[in-house]
Amino acid sequence: MGRPGQADSVGAEKPPVDDPIKSGEPVPDDKPDKQGRTGKAKGGRPKGSKAERERQEREATEAENDRRAKQMAPDIAGVCQLAFGFVATRAGEHWMLQDEEAKRLGYRIARVDIKWSGLLDRYGEEIMLIGCVAGICWPRIEKDIRDARERAREKPAKVDGVETKPGTGPEAKSTSLEPEPDLDAALTPKG
Repeated sequence: MGRPGQADSVGAEKPPVDDPIKSGEPVPDDKPDKQGRTGKAKGGRPKGSKAERERQEREATEAENDRRAKQMAPDIAGVCQLAFGFVATRAGEHWMLQDEEAKRLGYRIARVDIKWSGLLDRYGEEIMLIGCVAGICWPRIEKDIRDARERAREKPAKVDGVETKPGTGPEAKSTSLEPEPDLDAALTPKG
């Protein structure tokens, strides 16, 4: 194969190629240009190499993800404060989120959402619905459970067809430290 502009072995002349890489010519990376640059990036890689372009793409993507997370974070922080506020009304004030905690949590949730390709964008309404239904239903379920336990404690028990007072049937446990008397021994005549 001859140089661009020269005839090859068949005799046909090839058109000149402007790109030295495509033409097969050596690339003068080590010769400085008019500004004194050599064409190589720090670390010895040619400028514009695949590795350099990938690094620049990663940095641009990271910057865009950071911008999006900062934009989403206040909304997510508000939802977090709402959820933790709900828990705090039942479990105590120590469950309330501070503003700074809510901001950090919102930002981190936004970053995870971005990593997983916008789950909150796709399922945000469903997640809010589930949270809302749980927030409305759970206190009622807890109350039903407490009421059922209370009724079970107050309901008279039947032992051999005879009603007894709550807490005195055979299923009731003694709270005293003394051993329970053996009823069979007490009712059996001695002698």
